[in-house]
Amino acid sequence: MRTDPRALPTVPELAAMLDHSVLKPTQGEHDVVDACAIARREHIASVVVKPFYVPLTARLLQGTSVGRSTVIGFPHGGQSPEVKISTAATALRDGANELDMVINIGALVDGDLKTVEREIASIVGLDALEMIAAGASRLGTSSTAAILDELRRRRGEL
Repeated sequence: MRTDPRALPTVPELAAMLDHSVLKPTQGEHDVVDACAIARREHIASVVVKPFYVPLTARLLQGTSVGRSTVIGFPHGGQSPEVKISTAATALRDGANELDMVINIGALVDGDLKTVEREIASIVGLDALEMIAAGASRLGTSSTAAILDELRRRRGEL
């Protein structure tokens, strides 16, 4: 255990903070298998995969402390709330224990904050029930520079 708070983390400590993403459109099963092997060996915090690969990831990481994460609404958040809810519920049933959701960026840009709020609340509500049942650990909401810029612009409305 480090006593100097200014000390840099060790390689194992750093690895335990990393999410290994396998999200490129061209990445497939072989890439997921490789990422899971690296994560198991190096004790990486989690492997983030497209929803289609959640069952494989859950099977490969079973019995480890490595998180099984997937994305909801990736990459631009343009899916309907119903599609996001269905994707999230399926991912949790398939073994994901972390969800990273992209909010509806278009709705945010349009100033439709009620839609964004409803969407987040729906996923979080589902997430709370499903995650308890699945023993899952967290829901994150992904953001990009565009979202942050828009939030800054609309700061007074939030």
